[in-house]
Amino acid sequence: MSKFRLFIKTVSYGDTIKIPFMVIDQIKLSREVDILTLVCKDARTISLCRNPSIGINKSDEFSMFITKLKELVEPRSIKDSFAYDYRLAFNYPDDGWNLFDPVKYYGKLLKNYQIDGKPVWCISEVNKNYKISPTYPSCIVVPTAASDQEMLKRVSIFRSKGRIPSLCWKHPTQPITITRCSQPKIGIAFNSSTEDKHLIEAIRQSNPLSPTLYLVDARPKVSAIGNVIGPTQGGYEHDYKNTEMRFLNIDNIHAMRDSLRSLFGLLFKAFLLTYDDSKWHAELEATAWLMHLRRLLSGAVEIVELIENNHSSVLIHCSDGWDRTAQLSALCQLMIDPFLRTIEGFAILIEKEWCSFGHKFAERVGHTTEVKKKPNEKSPVFIQWLDTVFQLLSQFPTSFEFNEELLIFIADALYDCRFGTFLGNNEKERKVFKNMTVSIWSWVRLEENIVAFTNPLYDPESTEVLWPSTGARNIHLWENYWLRHDPDFRPKYYSPLIRNHMTKVLNQQGFPHEIHRRPSDSNSSPTSPISTPIATPASTPSSTPIPTPTSSLSSTPLSQSFSIDNFGMN
Repeated sequence: MSKFRLFIKTVSYGDTIKIPFMVIDQIKLSREVDILTLVCKDARTISLCRNPSIGINKSDEFSMFITKLKELVEPRSIKDSFAYDYRLAFNYPDDGWNLFDPVKYYGKLLKNYQIDGKPVWCISEVNKNYKISPTYPSCIVVPTAASDQEMLKRVSIFRSKGRIPSLCWKHPTQPITITRCSQPKIGIAFNSSTEDKHLIEAIRQSNPLSPTLYLVDARPKVSAIGNVIGPTQGGYEHDYKNTEMRFLNIDNIHAMRDSLRSLFGLLFKAFLLTYDDSKWHAELEATAWLMHLRRLLSGAVEIVELIENNHSSVLIHCSDGWDRTAQLSALCQLMIDPFLRTIEGFAILIEKEWCSFGHKFAERVGHTTEVKKKPNEKSPVFIQWLDTVFQLLSQFPTSFEFNEELLIFIADALYDCRFGTFLGNNEKERKVFKNMTVSIWSWVRLEENIVAFTNPLYDPESTEVLWPSTGARNIHLWENYWLRHDPDFRPKYYSPLIRNHMTKVLNQQGFPHEIHRRPSDSNSSPTSPISTPIATPASTPSSTPIPTPTSSLSSTPLSQSFSIDNFGMN
């Protein structure tokens, strides 16, 4: 063991399996058949068969190993994770935490946007020190005409978790905006708020190009209605003037968790030699994972149509505004704004829409003992969004400065807890980690790493709006991510023609580099983005883990059980 990961030397193949501790979701010990099973968050299930000459009950060394492993896999606090140790070992300038400065970002975004000589939007301090909403950013942007702090405080009472309508993006050349929030507390009494309506009207009036503000609810309409009479006493805006409601029919976190659990089950089953390949496509569709991707992308396309074709501003929310809202808002911005398709812009997008606006990374991933007590809060929301970004990248390969490897690296970093970026549930919690952990963007932006994440096919002049196809024929499984542990999988490397072209382009840009393999992996050494072969499942556990993926290439048959001669503690 190291402080970061577990090393397992296999007898049969001579390979070394490397698993970051925080990637392990469950440890299962079968004393009857001497098998230790590690169920991982990245879809792997690794079964280790103890040498039969050493009984499990008799081995003090093995008991010590299990005890130590559990301590590292389930830290009591996130402060016990490897991110804190990695900060001490990181000897590079750590400027990633300062990449997204909301005051500078919104100031630049809204520069010179005035009506009758007055700024249309302003930065409000109503949530300074997180007074009205601990899950919201401290710096929020609201219309100048509705910026009175007392009024905004009353709006926060009417919105779930105090998450009031706030600007997150403005069109690069037009007064069109995307704002986001949580659901209103309508309840069975059909409550209303004069202050909330005033704020919504001010948002509508900030865009003189359209008389209508579209209120986009990510949920199915029946769910929004159900929330009116449910324990949240929520609902949707049913009587706001000059607005139009749209429901996108995207299911909740529980449906996504179940869908990915089904996908994990299929991936494991397909690894087995007895699997009937003729059932693959039907069973993949039955997991509903691709269907959910299509719905999410279709919803984003609908919003972009309202912005680009109707020239209308859009307000997006779901229930609490930190899952589906983040997915849709970030997707729409990627499709419209070419800056956000650069490496720097993509990092800012994640910091803004996911970290600053309070996506609950800690609960959705479930790293510590404390958050594991809330299994219903776990869900692959962020991984699902990365999957939709991959779908865009696949359909528009010259429109993104970054490549698939960056997406995989980010997905792996979500689980291995090397960086502080995805720790905590909101900006307020994450402030504690800032001085004690490394930002993922500090690592990504190192010169020797950024080359591996750069897409040589990128055309900086490709600034058009992206209109992806959301048909079933064009939304496909992210194979280099989901199938990388399958020993029969052949990674989708670049063809020789494209590979030679990419190598030539990189050399012309002053980066001696040969495109020949996949870079990046959480299982590689902390100083190299190059991936390392990883072994894969041997037998299915009694219950499938709650999904959420990450990790590396597979090189070992899944049906192989490993005989461990020695559990090293070094």
